[in-house]
Amino acid sequence: MADFRDPWTEVFYNKLFFRTQWADRKDQKLESEVINSADSILTIGPSMAEILKEKVVAPSGKTKVNFVYNGYDAEVFKNLKAKKVHDKFVICHLGVLSDNQPIDSFVEAMKKLLEKSLMKASQIKILLIGRIAPNILNLIRSELPQIELVEESYMTHAQAMQEIVDSDLLFNSLADVPGGKYLISGKLMEYIATGNPILCLGEPTGDGQSLLSQFENSKVFDRSDKDGIYNFILRIHQLWQSGDKGKGIDADGLYSRRRMTKKLAEILSNIQ
Repeated sequence: MADFRDPWTEVFYNKLFFRTQWADRKDQKLESEVINSADSILTIGPSMAEILKEKVVAPSGKTKVNFVYNGYDAEVFKNLKAKKVHDKFVICHLGVLSDNQPIDSFVEAMKKLLEKSLMKASQIKILLIGRIAPNILNLIRSELPQIELVEESYMTHAQAMQEIVDSDLLFNSLADVPGGKYLISGKLMEYIATGNPILCLGEPTGDGQSLLSQFENSKVFDRSDKDGIYNFILRIHQLWQSGDKGKGIDADGLYSRRRMTKKLAEILSNIQ
């Protein structure tokens, strides 16, 4: 079995290096040899699977390409209970937020909601857990100075999971890079386990949206879709105002690692 966690020849950072044509051809040759000699090919999402199928020479060999989502650890969520703060609408981002994950459209939507008095700054909290680019912190502070901003550069995994369970809206910004449609971050899986609404910036026709479309109040927006982002935040905030506490934790749901392992076992048992 050949397991592709990332693209090989299409991986975006290849374009950042001064690679020769010889190196590109060598990579293409090695990739083709691996793909066409493997008994089974596994990857992490539907778009990656389609790319790999196109590289299988024998038409009958395309069925050997499968994908299994990374999933989330159900044990982590099993004993967690949401402790919602009723006087604050908490928007949380978990993980690295770098300069190639721009959030300008999110900040612009929040600013517009405040200007139109559709949200009260005193009732909003933005919680950022992880390493955050200084430019992004400065953007939030300059454009949304009246909102409570909490930055936690380090937190244990158990604490971080409790925070996303307790939040009212989970925010994610996928890297704005070529091939971004293949991206499904690990944090997105953990977000899904909470049952909370999810707002993601990225490629709306990518694998992230294919995944989130199965869940209520969760969506990937193109960064240029400012109206869509604005209306989504407004709707989730209105649900919070009405006392809606979200779906709740789904510890052993559709994408728990136990279920993903079962799917992998089925694939392995069918290798000829």
